[in-house]
Amino acid sequence: MSTFFSSIGHISDGALGRNGRLMFCLLDKKLLAEQVEHSILYLWDNAKLGKPVNLPWTSAALCHPGWPNIEFVAVGKHGKIACLSSDGSCQEIDLKERFPAEVDYLIRAAKVIAGAIYIVGTAHKMFRLTSSLDVENLSVPEPQRALCGYSTGFEAVDGFDENEIYAVGWEGEIWLFNGNSWVQMDSPTNLINTSVLCAADSQVYIVGQMGNMLIGRRDQWHIVATEVDADLWDIAYFDGHIYCCSMKQLFMLNGELLDPVSLAPVFPTTFAKLHSVGHAMLSVGMDDMVLLAAGKVLKII
Repeated sequence: MSTFFSSIGHISDGALGRNGRLMFCLLDKKLLAEQVEHSILYLWDNAKLGKPVNLPWTSAALCHPGWPNIEFVAVGKHGKIACLSSDGSCQEIDLKERFPAEVDYLIRAAKVIAGAIYIVGTAHKMFRLTSSLDVENLSVPEPQRALCGYSTGFEAVDGFDENEIYAVGWEGEIWLFNGNSWVQMDSPTNLINTSVLCAADSQVYIVGQMGNMLIGRRDQWHIVATEVDADLWDIAYFDGHIYCCSMKQLFMLNGELLDPVSLAPVFPTTFAKLHSVGHAMLSVGMDDMVLLAAGKVLKII
């Protein structure tokens, strides 16, 4: 299966579900070369591969919300949302139809927080999708939003609950949403923040360009001297440790240093997204998808 998928496309994301189920998104190499918008979603059910779900748009994020009626949710970079049930049915939502905007934007990430999916993007956009498939626009309002357009705004989001949500992005930006309003925090960096984690140790971890890592909470932040030069793309809490990754390496935080992690015996060579649920973590790269659970490393792709 690994050879088949690597020969036809690249993996862009994956999400862990329940009872040995997960979903991943494949981008076809030929369609990419022709600049055709698309996403191919596959369900992996205890080593059995389901039929592909073809979407006519590019997915920016996959989530498993844990809702009884919806198993996985794919969020497209242009605001399309596909809500997939375990029986194979799909309900679609279009954010830009529901909330027309004067300034166009791109969706960059989505995260399940307190039972809802929070979706963020450029132009400091944030939306909340609930289990009833209601959507609320929680974007940073004007004139509070200082920057706008495709190239600025939020790259990632996470939260401890609906009243303490962190959105991070370009120029080192860190924003705090308290359930009603936004406050921009003073940031010790101007590098792009690419991912944020509200960890079980009650700390917030942010990673980004050139090995940049911040640790803090609310208005207190400090830079971690990781001694890593590569851009860091994602971060997760798994089995009591903080993990993050560049495009070529998985790291574990040890004090304030990032130690490379060897995923023997499978040795993946590509990384980009990390998804942790309970005692399992999924590592997704362009050509590799690896599951860490029960002290074992399983190569899926």
